[in-house]
Amino acid sequence: MLLPWTRTMLYLVTIVCFLHFCHGDDTVVQMSNVQNWGWGRFQGVFSFPIKGEEVQGWEVILNFSSPVTGLMEWMGDIIKSSKDNKEYVIVNKQHNALQHNGQTLSILVQGSSSSGSVPHATGKLINMAHDGFTWDGTKYNYNDVLHKSILFYEAQRSGKLPPYNEIPWRGDSALNDSGRDGEDLTGGWYDGSNKFGFPMAASTTLLGWGLLQYQDAYHAAGLLDKMYDCMRWPLEWMIKCHTGPNELYVQIGDPNTDYNVWQRPEDMTIARPAYKIDSKHPGSDIAGEYAAAMAVGYLVFKEKDPIFARSLLDHAKQINEFALNYKGKFSDSIHACQWILQDWMGDIIKHSHENQEYILVNKPNNAIQHKGSTIDIMVQGTSDSGSPPCAIGKLINMGHDDYSVPTLPDKDATKYNYNDVLHKSIMFYEAQRSGKLPADNEISWRGDSALNDSGINGEDLTGGWYDGAGSTKFGFPMSASTTLLGWGLLQYKDAYQAAGLLDKMYDCIRWPLEWMLKCRTGPNELYIQVGDESEDHNHWERPESLKIARPAKKIDASHPGSDVAGEYAAAMTVGYLVFKEKDPSFAQNLLKNAEKINEFAESFHGRYSDSLTTGNSNYKSSSYHDELSWAGAWLYRATNQSKYLQQAETYYKQGTSWAMSWDDKSTGVAILLHNITGKEMYKQDVEATLQNWMPGGGVLYSPKGLAHRDKWGPLRYASNMAFMALLAADDGLHVDYYRKWATSQIHYALGDTGRSYVCGFGINPPTQPYHKGSSCPLDPVPCGFNIYRSRGPNPHVLYGALVSGPDNGDNFRNIRSNSMNSNVACDYNAGFQSAVAGNLSL
Repeated sequence: MLLPWTRTMLYLVTIVCFLHFCHGDDTVVQMSNVQNWGWGRFQGVFSFPIKGEEVQGWEVILNFSSPVTGLMEWMGDIIKSSKDNKEYVIVNKQHNALQHNGQTLSILVQGSSSSGSVPHATGKLINMAHDGFTWDGTKYNYNDVLHKSILFYEAQRSGKLPPYNEIPWRGDSALNDSGRDGEDLTGGWYDGSNKFGFPMAASTTLLGWGLLQYQDAYHAAGLLDKMYDCMRWPLEWMIKCHTGPNELYVQIGDPNTDYNVWQRPEDMTIARPAYKIDSKHPGSDIAGEYAAAMAVGYLVFKEKDPIFARSLLDHAKQINEFALNYKGKFSDSIHACQWILQDWMGDIIKHSHENQEYILVNKPNNAIQHKGSTIDIMVQGTSDSGSPPCAIGKLINMGHDDYSVPTLPDKDATKYNYNDVLHKSIMFYEAQRSGKLPADNEISWRGDSALNDSGINGEDLTGGWYDGAGSTKFGFPMSASTTLLGWGLLQYKDAYQAAGLLDKMYDCIRWPLEWMLKCRTGPNELYIQVGDESEDHNHWERPESLKIARPAKKIDASHPGSDVAGEYAAAMTVGYLVFKEKDPSFAQNLLKNAEKINEFAESFHGRYSDSLTTGNSNYKSSSYHDELSWAGAWLYRATNQSKYLQQAETYYKQGTSWAMSWDDKSTGVAILLHNITGKEMYKQDVEATLQNWMPGGGVLYSPKGLAHRDKWGPLRYASNMAFMALLAADDGLHVDYYRKWATSQIHYALGDTGRSYVCGFGINPPTQPYHKGSSCPLDPVPCGFNIYRSRGPNPHVLYGALVSGPDNGDNFRNIRSNSMNSNVACDYNAGFQSAVAGNLSL
């Protein structure tokens, strides 16, 4: 069995080897195939030709001419960045470490430059398989690794600790360890709270060999004396264990009992039996290992401490003679020395109290098992009956669940069941919930998550929605989504009522609104993000299991964000209008906070993405004027106060809008202001924008009729504009024309081309959305990038999620890793769901 400190021992020896030999080989290239997406956002490729010797592990160092935030790439893992965000270090993933001669390693990156323009950049490829490094050029500080590995062994010490003990949380323990005749067996290293002589001796042998072979490395690191102390501790225990010519203690403690207790060694009060081998119960294997460890110890200490070394050699010879004279496996002689059960294919996560039932889950590397293959689980164990027991095994496919959302009746007999689409879209938002889930949670594969989300001063920031695939909460798109969903509920409440979904819709938008209220922690202070998008991107894991830091980011008077603050104010105001009759107290709280946040936004101008240098690359703001106008228009509609109308009209920028989105609210503002004022200028802007979206306008159309504004989220933009067209029609503008066009775009998403783009709905829907939680097997089976790379359907159907959509030729690749087609996000569904409600309301 490979025990935890055995693994560390192998690791330590390997580190010493790398300290002794290491060097790299490098290739430098320029960033090419650059795409400028505006506002400093860019995409580029670094293409490294592999020439000559193959690469068996690589590192890439990227250097940019200006600071780059939110750098994203998919070929490796970003392990380091400079303080000025100009240099990034990327290392290979496990599956692509090997690069052969004649191949090209292409690394595609996306990011945002603080300069506002695309930076120049170079990339340097280093072949990490070569040798020759010293620390000054190494990737990692091997001196530090050696020191910390030695400290790990100090943390494993049993017995009376020395006065120079450096582990403050460890104390004396197991001071009564003794043999059957009272022999002193204190000392040695723990494994749990047991002491297993076989792996302890094996570890000592390899550590000693590493010290003999690479003593110069320890000496250069200033760790030679500490390493002598490290080795001496288990060797002194092994000497104690040799209590007679043919008698050797090999274990202290009962693994069966220890397994059932989770406690520090200092506080353990369970019995600690001692087990030994002798001439009637031989163990040539473990005796041979003790002899090897002591012989290596002799070689290590023969000059450092000749007397101790001589004692080790004497014991080694006697124990070796015992091993030769009485042959046998110790585990055949002493059954109690074995574990309850061992297996190598998976991990034992649970067993019954009587030790008759065990639950194993796959390891990350063998989760995928294909049809026609066989899973062989080999186990070893000890039966209390003294004879092998009968046993059965049951295999459960954790990559599939029985959760389903029932199809709602199509009461209106429409081409597509709008009731069902609305219901499933709401379910998508339930799948995005963060925090403590309510008792009526219907998503069986979702659980409580991110329960420690907090502000800089400990403010409770739990709740809200995860943005899309990962576990980051972005306040800007979350609030924008809430505003559009709330507007759809205000405008088409009858549709939700007719579908029997009104209460579910109230619950849907209440969830993010309550989080936004928590985010306002002071008069001029607003939290706008929880989680690190870059770190989140490096893990393919369900939110419930993710164990990474989740920093919170805020705006304040010194770091303004009129855009995101304006959007929070708009969302809360819409929330007030939605809840003013349903829950007056909650509604008033929303309005009060909306007005205060709007005042903050007006008083301290600035784009939040200029104020926060990290954590906003996915949602970089282009302007704050549209959000201030947006907030003013909604506040006027809620309060009828003229100052808010003046605000809306002051910040309104006349002209054609690119698209309604989380970033650009101009079309929505124009529709609101035309409804409020009836002014011709707003009508002209609405008509000009929508005309640009109609066939023959400036927006490209796919052959099958999708208004394809952008390759990232084309269905999102088309759906948002469909919602705007329905609202404009409700306001009396080109009623039939706008409604017909809006329906065509929504029906494209629902299946007019022969496939649905809504997960769990219609014909041939997407089955591999780019979404971590739904792609991970059932908890507690581990997830990981092997799951991300698998080609099967997501184990959990992400009901109602609208995917990004096809390219401008109507081509769609239903592959999880193709995020350009398969991505999902809260803002993708907001305008879409509201447009579906609008169609149902007609």
